Amino acid sequence: MPVWQPAYIGLGSNLSDPAAQVRQALHGLAGLPRTLCVVVSRLYASHPMGPVSQPDFVNAVAGVLTRLTALQLLRELRQ
Repeated sequence: MPVWQPAYIGLGSNLSDPAAQVRQALHGLAGLPRTLCVVVSRLYASHPMGPVSQPDFVNAVAGVLTRLTALQLLRELRQ
């Protein structure tokens, strides 16, 4: 049986109520198989990079313990 491994997931949005988007993504982490969300940062703002003018981002980081491989976790997150 695979052991629990830590992973950190960065989340961010700058469109369509970004804070709600990030909160929804954090809530979605609870549905990941063989993965437990154990810590979540506060929401924080960051300025976009690059020459295109766009709104600031709302970000958060989640710390999880998972029995998925890195590739399996990435695939689950993309779904």
